[in-house]
Amino acid sequence: MIDAFKKGEDIHLRTAIEMFGEEGADKHRRIAKVINFGILYGMGSHRLAESTGISLLEAKDYIDRYFLIHKGIAKYIETTKENVLHDGYVETLFGRKRFFRNMRLMNPRERAEAERQAINMPLQGSQADMIKIAMVKIDALFSEKYPEGEARMISQVHDELLFEVKDADVPVVAKEVQELMAGVCELVVPVVVNVSTGKRWGEMQKTNF
Repeated sequence: MIDAFKKGEDIHLRTAIEMFGEEGADKHRRIAKVINFGILYGMGSHRLAESTGISLLEAKDYIDRYFLIHKGIAKYIETTKENVLHDGYVETLFGRKRFFRNMRLMNPRERAEAERQAINMPLQGSQADMIKIAMVKIDALFSEKYPEGEARMISQVHDELLFEVKDADVPVVAKEVQELMAGVCELVVPVVVNVSTGKRWGEMQKTNF
């Protein structure tokens, strides 16, 4: 997966190829995408079957096959379960903690839900930290360079930021923002930041500067 990200490959197609072979990859890309995202949200075979319209037996087989190929992900999940049970918390790449107290006293259903949240938090939480760090850096840049409001950050939607920028400044601001967001932290895979522009949010088109 790291190699695929570094090469800029379609990660879901790559997973489909690994699981179903070259011939069946295109047909199964959607299932691979659901698994790639869903596994780290604690998705089980029932949820996969419901999401993709396949049988429960197929869903279980696909998840087993996925973990057989991606042993590192299976190990991460099991290690996280062990650590949160021992330590009582998990943390993001930046050290922000989420606590899960008294897990040993939880009933099986409560514990399974706590484990699901603990598996997901370091990933989604790190992404949340990254976007907030980027926002702080961008706000400082705009205050210094565009004090008259030529560029304004007006909204955050998950991992996206929305700006209002004067037409003449769009290319420069886009490049500055793109570099700041991509440089928030150094990972083993590239942090890819795409830019879209338009007169209205619903008319945005991907743009390269």
